[in-house]
Amino acid sequence: MMDIILLGTGTALPLSDRASPAIAVREAGHLFCLDLGPGTLRQMARAGLPLTALRGVFLTHFHPDHCADLVPLLFALRNPSFAAFRTRMVLAGPFGLVDMLSHLEAAYAGSALGSHEYVSVREIRPENDGVLAIGSLEISTACTRHSGQGISYRLRSSDGKILVYSGDTDYCDEIVHLAQDADILILECAFPDHSPVPGHLTPSSAARIAEQSGARHLVLTHFYPECLKTDIAGECRRAYSGELTLGSDLLLLRL
Repeated sequence: MMDIILLGTGTALPLSDRASPAIAVREAGHLFCLDLGPGTLRQMARAGLPLTALRGVFLTHFHPDHCADLVPLLFALRNPSFAAFRTRMVLAGPFGLVDMLSHLEAAYAGSALGSHEYVSVREIRPENDGVLAIGSLEISTACTRHSGQGISYRLRSSDGKILVYSGDTDYCDEIVHLAQDADILILECAFPDHSPVPGHLTPSSAARIAEQSGARHLVLTHFYPECLKTDIAGECRRAYSGELTLGSDLLLLRL
């Protein structure tokens, strides 16, 4: 069984009820995170998810609203209280991850990362990497249409369930292909249909991806305030007939 916890369904703009983007996945006793927006560690604590169970972090891209808690995470794991629990953790992300970590080390004078011999860094190039096996998961990726280096993730659990997470993206064939027959498809839904922004989805474009991919359950996240003022579900229903959920912080989904 796969548990999916929406840790943050907001954006870079501060909202009292929506943290920045992050999703926790619990499968076969292991914990994984998709993105680490600011405040993710606190949201994990609120959800009762211990850092000691974390086996992998998968970043979609390097905009700070999706990765700013990486430094606090690595710094927290240096605390002596975690020494007895340390196992090798995979830190994966698009090409450029190694350079970003080097810049962070320089900016924090080494205090954030230290030696961290138990962190395995993996740069992902979707065109070359195929299927990755990390812990109990099989992971496929695709390039997104957002920042030039962004990727989306397709996670297959040990019992064959499929979760797909877009990260930030505009409509593109790559995400439609990656999301084929997903049990749960989590898509960003940043802006309303009447005010689209390049590099992001609206309710109707997210619904179009879900319908074309045959996803059984569409979950929307990453809402800017102007999108929340519209009839998101109504706009989605014009194109998508499957199960639909508007994400909220700490919502638990099960596969």
